Amino acid sequence: MKKFIYPILGLLILIAAVIGGCGKAADINTSISYEYDLRGGIVKNLDTDSTEAVFVLTRNGNNYTQATMVLSGDTIVYDTTIEFYRLSYDDTSLTPAGIDTLHIVDSSDLNEKFAYTIPEDFYISSISLPENRINAGGSEVQIQWAASLQNDGYIFAVVLKDSTYINDGYTEFVDNSITLANIPPDAFRIYGDTLTLGWYYVYIYSYTDNPASTYNLPTSIPAGLTDNIDNTDITGRYGSILVSPRDSIFVDAGK
Repeated sequence: MKKFIYPILGLLILIAAVIGGCGKAADINTSISYEYDLRGGIVKNLDTDSTEAVFVLTRNGNNYTQATMVLSGDTIVYDTTIEFYRLSYDDTSLTPAGIDTLHIVDSSDLNEKFAYTIPEDFYISSISLPENRINAGGSEVQIQWAASLQNDGYIFAVVLKDSTYINDGYTEFVDNSITLANIPPDAFRIYGDTLTLGWYYVYIYSYTDNPASTYNLPTSIPAGLTDNIDNTDITGRYGSILVSPRDSIFVDAGK
């Protein structure tokens, strides 16, 4: 388990150290060897009814903008404002559950296809608190959720209401065969041992592969996921995350 306490401005953690892929592709005309590295992921957020696919591609350690990326038939455009390849959908029905393909091409130097899976929609089914969701004294709270099929695991996330998409909260991995977890008291003690009062939002993330993007996430994912691309011509890390609709907990000081 890990508690995160730092600002992310809702954008992303794509690993600034994306410098350093070790895949190579030979240019048949110039005999120059290129090293490509890809970092990113697809976040489908049921709470905001939106999907964001965000990727960083480097070539020889430098941010590279000239490749063509196609996700499920739609071109991912390089956004010069945030300096990422980005594709947005305002309707989650446009990214249905199932297997699809990310295709990346850079002239004759790179031509790769990566399968990815969007997990099945799901929701939080219960929180072990009264209907008013008051957690007196910030005690441990059990949460349960419906199964999200076609995933590799779950993450539960707890973040102060006013900090969603701005500051990190508490997140923890859960095995994909388990659909319940206990939120520990630490999740409500953001500044060490001091209880932080107020409304918290609770989410479950259902993920596949090893996503490196936190764009469109209410709060970041725990550390621990590793690179899962190790091809001859490209290295890196990618995957998908499905965010459940939120539930709420109100923490007060108790008696």
